[in-house]
Amino acid sequence: MAYLNNLFSPLRVRNVILKNRIVVAPMGIPKAKLISTDYLGGLSLSDKALGGSAVITVATDALARLADEKSAFDKYALDVTREVYSIMKQGGGLTMAEIPFHGGMNEDGSFQGPSDGTHFTGGQMKEMTREQMDKTIGDMCDQALKIKSFGFDLLMLHMGHDSLCSIFLSPVWNKRTDGYGGSVENRARFMIEALKKLRETLGNDYPIMVRFSRELKVPETYEEDDMLYLLKQVEDYIDIANISCGMDCYGGTVEKYVANTYTHTTIFQPRMFNLDFAERVKKETKLKVCLVGGVSDPVLCDELIGNGSIDMVMLGRQLVADPFWPKKAQEEKFDEIIPCLRCLNCYHVATKHFNTQCSVNPRFRRENRVPLKLEKAGDPKKVVIIGGGPAGMKAALTADEAGHRVTLIEKEGKLGGNLKYADYGDYKQDLKKYRDYLIKHIERSDIDVRLNTAADMKLLESLDPDKVIIAIGADF
Repeated sequence: MAYLNNLFSPLRVRNVILKNRIVVAPMGIPKAKLISTDYLGGLSLSDKALGGSAVITVATDALARLADEKSAFDKYALDVTREVYSIMKQGGGLTMAEIPFHGGMNEDGSFQGPSDGTHFTGGQMKEMTREQMDKTIGDMCDQALKIKSFGFDLLMLHMGHDSLCSIFLSPVWNKRTDGYGGSVENRARFMIEALKKLRETLGNDYPIMVRFSRELKVPETYEEDDMLYLLKQVEDYIDIANISCGMDCYGGTVEKYVANTYTHTTIFQPRMFNLDFAERVKKETKLKVCLVGGVSDPVLCDELIGNGSIDMVMLGRQLVADPFWPKKAQEEKFDEIIPCLRCLNCYHVATKHFNTQCSVNPRFRRENRVPLKLEKAGDPKKVVIIGGGPAGMKAALTADEAGHRVTLIEKEGKLGGNLKYADYGDYKQDLKKYRDYLIKHIERSDIDVRLNTAADMKLLESLDPDKVIIAIGADF
């Protein structure tokens, strides 16, 4: 298809060629050792790898947790890392491994940071010595070299959100009086040294993406111009700037994670929240720019790449909701893309873990129990579903896919249930897209929809169903 020829055009980054401009975000997972799935490679990457994205990303700290080792490249973690790597490769995409730019812990339990004071999580922070700073850079480069040697095609360095970059660049957290504090030139110096050393370690052919927060959206934030200064200083050392925003660990508890709404935008923030700053970076530096944060519309992505605003897009939650977003977009099957609600139920940091799952994709993290396609029932049943809200519609579509004869009864004059309120208010647009997606698929199915119909006993007896599903929804 030539319609989205910008989004699906190849892109060379040093020694690799991306088949399109779509990158899978390095989403983390809960720390549980035993949950309901084997993850098919560790992090629900199987469907994402098969979904058509150009680059599949994994966080190495998550791989280490999965293997119960300190590093993804420790001897007894390598088997896990190799298995995940093979899963990432199965769709023909490139592989990228993410490492964080974090400080260590001191023997007294305090955090290593730019200067003495309160750490962003609420704990105590002590000023890093020159030796600790050198060790941090050395450890990072050592991990990066292992990533390259293992066979990963690209490296992603996390310098955004809760990284050392964020707190060193902050004029509030960084109170140093030496050459690493005070002016923006000094506050940026540590990151510049680190990225210069990283490039020297990996050589001139290996591609490097770095995630940066445009600002932190907390009282201790630096200015966007400070971040732009840093980006201009490192444009010879890195290739791609991944533009994010905010912090994801501020305050130490879930209730205080106010900046989460910027790192992983909810319905209260516009989609593509970071676009304006990404455009500045694209215009004022020679870096390739990868936009992240509420990316969902493939047509808009194509336009932005075509007009030179950005070079590529990174998708996280949208590829949880529908990992086959790239293939559906390339085939122009836009109305088959399952919309992401931006509810954050899949985000392990932002939830209390009652149900760290996707609200619209039951297969996420349960691939071993929920198939991609349902087999047709050997003995089709007559199924009556009472209630045309989201639960009733999804139940009807699932039963229809399995080959059952389905009747969907709704007392109102249209489907949607309480999602009818999605017609009101800008904050409900994501819900409205999902409701309309369900209705459109109901209309294309063989489901017998009966609107303005009360499900009384007389009607049920006349339909003579084998099974009845009651999905009457919530009552306000």
